[in-house]
Amino acid sequence: MTVSAQVAACPRCREIADVWWEHGLSDDRGGLRHDEITFYEHLEDGHPTVMLTGRAGCRECEAAMAMARYALPDLAMYRADGTPIDPARLHFSHHILEQTATWER
Repeated sequence: MTVSAQVAACPRCREIADVWWEHGLSDDRGGLRHDEITFYEHLEDGHPTVMLTGRAGCRECEAAMAMARYALPDLAMYRADGTPIDPARLHFSHHILEQTATWER
């Protein structure tokens, strides 16, 4: 999986990734999930052609895809506009964030 040229060239993607990184990837502070949702929404709105697909060998990707298929309605997450968030695509955006945050570091 490589960072899309669109993502790599986008100042907003870089900004979100940098904030996400500062929130502490390793210590898993609460801001990370909010940043991931912000990034997911930005990708959906600003880069709709960027593929949000699983990473080979990632068990969490497999779990996210299963959850997307079988999630109960009360576990659903929604964007501010009421659009449901696809948990698999949200997880895949996490991988793009990882790569974008470490791009040229």
